[in-house]
Amino acid sequence: MILKPKYSSKEIRDLYAKGKCADEKIHDYFMYFIFRPLSFYPSALLASLGISANTITISGLMIALSLPLFPWLEIKGHHHWIFILTFIFQILDCVDGNLARLHPSNNKLGQYMDSFTGKVYHLSLYMTCAWMAVLEHRITWSLSAILALITFALFIWGRESRIYVKFYCLESGTPLINQKIGIKNLVFAAIELSPFLLWTAGFFNFAFELSLMYFLHATGIFLASQWMILQKLRTQKKISD
Repeated sequence: MILKPKYSSKEIRDLYAKGKCADEKIHDYFMYFIFRPLSFYPSALLASLGISANTITISGLMIALSLPLFPWLEIKGHHHWIFILTFIFQILDCVDGNLARLHPSNNKLGQYMDSFTGKVYHLSLYMTCAWMAVLEHRITWSLSAILALITFALFIWGRESRIYVKFYCLESGTPLINQKIGIKNLVFAAIELSPFLLWTAGFFNFAFELSLMYFLHATGIFLASQWMILQKLRTQKKISD
């Protein structure tokens, strides 16, 4: 006898459509078109099995922590493993949100864990790329690690600033940016292509160039976020004057 799943992928998709669908389509373009559609089917299965969103978050955290080990231990074909694990992480990140929307609750611990896991993932991403660059014998480990840490700091600072501006602007009734898929949004969302970027860098031996690209990407996000804050403050000052 085949047991019928308690939840279907359509139910999961419908919940997503009522939630952050429009926002993700604009600000997380690649997540919306690649990883989110792939997440509905495992979400339905895991929900039917009674797996919680926090369990998925912890699984994602374990994957994130394991990423730098593959190049560090010089495991043969490490770029293949990194591609698989980062791809799975991106899907699990979507599954986490899908399950949380299925059973909405004011779970502060779950929200914190999700945010913490995301930060660990990005730090591991940059450190993984840094160690891959070291294996290419094109940069020392110390310089590569410093570059990775600076990249991480700029990325997190810029992303948190964008979140601040977004909610600050929403409170005043003005949009954060033009609500269209533009070049700026595509550039901001490029980090979501990391599974493909890291695999390509490992295959063609340009992890050093990818580390520099990550640095420029994080710098761009940081500068753009600070510019948005300055614009907002200037607008607020003109209104008050």
